Amino acid sequence: MDSLKQTIEVDIKLIPQKIAELFCSMDADEQAIFFNTIAADVETWPACNFDLQMQYISDSTLLTENGRKIMKTIGQYAEEQHP
Repeated sequence: MDSLKQTIEVDIKLIPQKIAELFCSMDADEQAIFFNTIAADVETWPACNFDLQMQYISDSTLLTENGRKIMKTIGQYAEEQHP
């Protein structure tokens, strides 16, 4: 008897909240790879676009004080550990 084969297409839209939840469930090595991947992707952007992206995020009315605090904490901790 021939086996049956079925192809199923799934369309999943990852929303920012889900990406954040997934990030928080990663271990330290996975989170490091996450940031390394962002860094590698940003290298392909036109000059200074990452700086502009950071400015857009900082200026967004959707960025709360808690979100701002997380961004600041990541930056400060990284700088303190590896100046």
